[in-house]
Amino acid sequence: MKNRRRSAAAPNGDHFGLTGREREVARLLVSGLTYKEMAEALNLSANTVATHVKGILAKLDVPSSRRAVLILRDLFDDENIHPNG
Repeated sequence: MKNRRRSAAAPNGDHFGLTGREREVARLLVSGLTYKEMAEALNLSANTVATHVKGILAKLDVPSSRRAVLILRDLFDDENIHPNG
């Protein structure tokens, strides 16, 4: 597995090439919400949230949400973005 933890920004300015919706889901994932809670917050189904999380895991090249959260915390800290606002 490649270490993309300090990867450069993607051409569109988003780290790891995350879409806007994936970034919203990522912020909620970092804040510790369950898929159901994320779905309610974003007015999506839990299955759609799970699909977005799978996309995030693939783009970060990690096997688990736990590992993704570690990377995403660093990403949000580097951008001075806090998951809760």
